[in-house]
Amino acid sequence: MKKTLLPVLLFVALLTLAGCGQKAEQVSNTIDAIKGAKEAADLGKAVEQGNAEDAAKAIENIANIGAEMEKKEFEKTVPVDMPEKFPSQFSYSNGKTTEASDQSTDEENLSITITQKTLDELNAIKDFYKKALTENNWKITVQNNSSDGGHFEARNDRTNEDATIDIAGNQYSKIREITISYNKSAR
Repeated sequence: MKKTLLPVLLFVALLTLAGCGQKAEQVSNTIDAIKGAKEAADLGKAVEQGNAEDAAKAIENIANIGAEMEKKEFEKTVPVDMPEKFPSQFSYSNGKTTEASDQSTDEENLSITITQKTLDELNAIKDFYKKALTENNWKITVQNNSSDGGHFEARNDRTNEDATIDIAGNQYSKIREITISYNKSAR
């Protein structure tokens, strides 16, 4: 009975929303919410029955539904403007700039931090920065990597510039966050 109830509920929800002139996006969000509710019910049932395998599967499904919903919201994000003096070589090509702060004191003393978000895999992002931080007289001075992120510090002694890049992600999200701090000092 329960297995036939979910498709019926989905169909009724779709008809109701479509009849009200709702957008496809709202229909999709409703479907995601119904799927999440079903998985939550499955989780409760598995816990009640002491079935660890089904409980773990329901938790994973809930996380995947949440990640998909988060991805849809991210795709609608409008990027903010990049500060004019920020070096383009450090802007991740597939990233959306979501935050930017320019604390520069003057034209010769720059201090800029940006945050970018992307759906790319962590290794692709790390590889991009390994390359970007070894070009044009830059040298990586600190490099730490983990399965859910990375940290780079680099220096260009010739131009008196420093950059710190932190890359973060987690297994329950499709979105990766990159924070880049760039500083240039007058000689």
